[in-house]
Amino acid sequence: MKTKLLYWIPTMQILLVSVLGGLLDAVQTDEALQVFRHLGYPDYFSTLLGVAKILGAIALVLPVSRTVKEWAYAGLTFDLGGAIVSILAVGDPAWRVAIPVYAMVMLQLSRYAWSRRAREAQLTPAAAT
Repeated sequence: MKTKLLYWIPTMQILLVSVLGGLLDAVQTDEALQVFRHLGYPDYFSTLLGVAKILGAIALVLPVSRTVKEWAYAGLTFDLGGAIVSILAVGDPAWRVAIPVYAMVMLQLSRYAWSRRAREAQLTPAAAT
């Protein structure tokens, strides 16, 4: 039960942040474009990254193959890591990375709990049948 909660609580937070933020990026809202321009990225990157965030977040909660789920975790890790580096690279104050750092922690907790649940499922007798 603890592992299930350790998976679902951070995963739902990542799902909400990635899907909502991804939608805003994908449709190129004025606010999203301001952020991308401030960080030095072209406008089209907003749509590309927004769609990737949405697909990655959905892959975390759907019953997809292990490989697809691993790629989703990797992609979202690169997204959040890139956000942290980009914010710091343009000279923004360090406190501006608070949200992506928090999201990165939640993402890594989700990944840890997912892999732990997968290992536990392999060890149970029901998984062998």
